[in-house]
Amino acid sequence: MPTERFFKLSSEKRKEVADAIRDEYERTSYRELHISKIARNAKISRASLYTYFSGREDLFRFAVAQAERGKE
Repeated sequence: MPTERFFKLSSEKRKEVADAIRDEYERTSYRELHISKIARNAKISRASLYTYFSGREDLFRFAVAQAERGKE
């Protein structure tokens, strides 16, 4: 799940990052996921993305949690 630093972002930036993660998972499979594409679409650096999430598994868990939250 996201780090504490992620939650310090503005709500607009958090949404932008979350949308970029969701969009990438909708387009591709877990194995083919490109962290660089997520960062580019969120308009942040790849290094910044890694300060918000520890890696691919963390991004996946966040995407699943967001999808579940959207179904409520």
